[in-house]
Amino acid sequence: MTLNLLEKKHLIKILINVNNSEQITITLLSDAEKVNKVDAYLKAEYDNKSYENGTDVLLPKTDPFFGVTITWTYNPEAAVVADKWAQVGEVEATGTFAIGASNGSSVINITVVVPNPAVEYTLTIDRLPDIINTSYKTVNLDEVNIGTNASNSIIFTANEGYYIEAVRISVVSGSTSSRNIKIGDKTIVTGVTSTNPVDSGKVILDGDLTTITLKASGALQYEFVTVYVKQLAVNLAREDIDQITITPTEYDVATNLTLPTEGTVHSSVISWTSSHPAIIATDGTMVLPEDTTLVTLTAKATKGLDVYEKEFKINVIGIGSKIQAELNALAVIGPNITEDLTLPGQTATSGYTITWSSNNAAIIIDGTSGTVTRVELDVPVVLTATATNAGVTRYREFEVTVIGIGTELESELAALSALPSQAISDLTLVATTANNYVITCNS
Repeated sequence: MTLNLLEKKHLIKILINVNNSEQITITLLSDAEKVNKVDAYLKAEYDNKSYENGTDVLLPKTDPFFGVTITWTYNPEAAVVADKWAQVGEVEATGTFAIGASNGSSVINITVVVPNPAVEYTLTIDRLPDIINTSYKTVNLDEVNIGTNASNSIIFTANEGYYIEAVRISVVSGSTSSRNIKIGDKTIVTGVTSTNPVDSGKVILDGDLTTITLKASGALQYEFVTVYVKQLAVNLAREDIDQITITPTEYDVATNLTLPTEGTVHSSVISWTSSHPAIIATDGTMVLPEDTTLVTLTAKATKGLDVYEKEFKINVIGIGSKIQAELNALAVIGPNITEDLTLPGQTATSGYTITWSSNNAAIIIDGTSGTVTRVELDVPVVLTATATNAGVTRYREFEVTVIGIGTELESELAALSALPSQAISDLTLVATTANNYVITCNS
């Protein structure tokens, strides 16, 4: 049987028996369905995008699925000249095409923006020492701040809306040993010696870096440093993400967070992930953990081909951590005990009930009272304060000593003034100690 599949105009299924053992299903799209597929592709890939004025128009002239020709018209017509964007502003591009008897038309919205050249800042040998040799000094410019840290590395920080595209460094060393300069893991210059000065040329950096640190492997003499600062490209997803704030950033009470799923500026689709979903779920539901945990929430926005992610750090105070902090705030007991104790029954801040226990009969606990029984010698005792909330329990121990009566007597007798070794007149003897213990003297 011979089938001309290309002549079929509607969705069909053909079942072919191969060697009586395997069945293959072939599904064909109708012309109308093909048109819809091309239209969906064009809108997903090109709608709501931004291009710089003067750059090539990248809208496809054939589709990638069926190879049909796409003809583009523009409103306003002057927006495109010689296949280049020629007018700043909003442009409506309409792509028309035909597949069989079905005609397609896709309307794509484009924003043409002013070209985004890099702004160059060059620090020459006359100006560099003013920055490099003064720790933490910062030069504030329109697009970038330049300063140093404690190790005299040069730090460039782009201002809001800008990133550092590239650097160029001319440098020489006073040493015969080879030295280099890195930005992160990327080597910018290498092999710098007293006889081999190096000009790096313009080095393009990876990613939209907002801060870079030039870190040298040893002392170097900079002839000049040029930093190329560029405005961040339009990213509709980033503009939506930048509208999101989560405040406060620390919680000690379970508070469900509002995590938006749609951008407020460009209606980007926003999805969330959590480093600890059992503590903060992706729908914002919060459950206090046992111990304090720093949770990272990551928002990912998608608008057409624009994608942007941003992290939010949320510190969630654990139930146990909070109890422990309040137990740790209790006043110190002891360390030396000679009298009965009155112990706190609650923590000061949250009013957690405190249960007390003793590991020795020298201090008997009854509620918040500690009855002390003294014997001749010192007795070490551990008092334990216990507090519980929401099924989580924490403890604090106080190591005290119940001072023995004999120990106290020896201490008080030792504090008496010494008698003279020789006497030629009657002596006046002390009758009691400082704590009114009666003293009996024998000769």
